[in-house]
Amino acid sequence: MAASTAAASSTTRRSPALRSLTSRYAILAWSGALWLIVWFVVPILWMIWDLAASQEFQDTLSFSGSERTVNLRAFRNTFETAAIVTILCLIAGYIVAYFLVSVGPRVRIILMSLVLIPYWVSIIIRTYGLIVTLGRKGFVNETLIDAGLIEEPLRIMFTTNAVYLGMVQVLLPYVVLTVYTSLEAIDDNLFTAARSLGAGGWNVFRKVTLPLSLPGVYAGGIIVFIISLGAYVTPALIGGPGDIMIAQIVWINATEFGQFGTAIVLVLPLIVVTLALFVVFNRFVGVDRMLGTGGTAEQR
Repeated sequence: MAASTAAASSTTRRSPALRSLTSRYAILAWSGALWLIVWFVVPILWMIWDLAASQEFQDTLSFSGSERTVNLRAFRNTFETAAIVTILCLIAGYIVAYFLVSVGPRVRIILMSLVLIPYWVSIIIRTYGLIVTLGRKGFVNETLIDAGLIEEPLRIMFTTNAVYLGMVQVLLPYVVLTVYTSLEAIDDNLFTAARSLGAGGWNVFRKVTLPLSLPGVYAGGIIVFIISLGAYVTPALIGGPGDIMIAQIVWINATEFGQFGTAIVLVLPLIVVTLALFVVFNRFVGVDRMLGTGGTAEQR
C-alpha cells in the first residue's frame, strides 16, 4: 500500500513536467529547435570537421599581406557599422514606439501599418528605392536643384552614410515592435501614481517609462546588432569601395573563388560573437526579461 501510494505520488509530481514537455507550445519549440539543429548547427559542424584537416583550412588560419589587411578592415567595418546602426535604430525606434503608444487607436493603426508594410517588401526593392530617391538624378537631388538650393547633385549614395541610412530603414521595425510591446505592457496606474507623488513629465519617463521599457530596448538592440553583423545586400548595393563588410568577403570567397575554408574561418568569429552576446544577455538580463515577459511579471 505504501509503495503504491509513493509511486502514485511520484507520478503526480512528474506529471506537470511531462505535460509541459508534451504541450503543443513545447512541441512547436522542440520542432523549431530540431529544424535549426538539422539545417544550421549540423552543416556548420560538418563543414568545420571536413575542412579542419585540409591544407586550405590550415593556410587560412594565418592571413598575411594584403589579404590580412582587407579582412581586418572588413571586420572593423562590420562591427563599427553594426554598432552605429544599432544606436540609430534604438533612438529612432524608441521615439516612434513612444509616439505609437501615445496616440489614439485609429491613428495607431495607420502608423503601425506604415511601419509594417515596408517590412513586408523585399530588402532589394527597398534598397533600390533608396537609390531612385537619393541618387544623383533622384527625387531629392532634383527637388533641391529645382528649388535653387544646390547647383550640383549631392553625393548621397555609395557612401558610408548611405549604408547607415539603408540599414536603419531596413532594421527599424524590429526595434519599433519590441519597444512598443514593452511600452504597451506598462500599467497606466504607475504613471498616475508617479504624477500624484509630484513627478514631472521628465521624471516619469526617466524613473518609470524607461526602466520598464528596457526589455524591449535590449531585445531590439541585440536583434538589430546580430542581423547587422551579417548584412550583405544593403552594403553591396549602396556602399562605397571602403565599406566592404565581412559578409561580402565570405560571399566572394565561397562563390567566386570556391575557398570554403577561408569563408568558414571568416564567418566563425561572427558566430562566436552572436553566441557570446546571447549568453551575456541571458546571464545579466535574462531571456524572459529581454523578450518582455520578465518586466510584465515584475509589474504584477
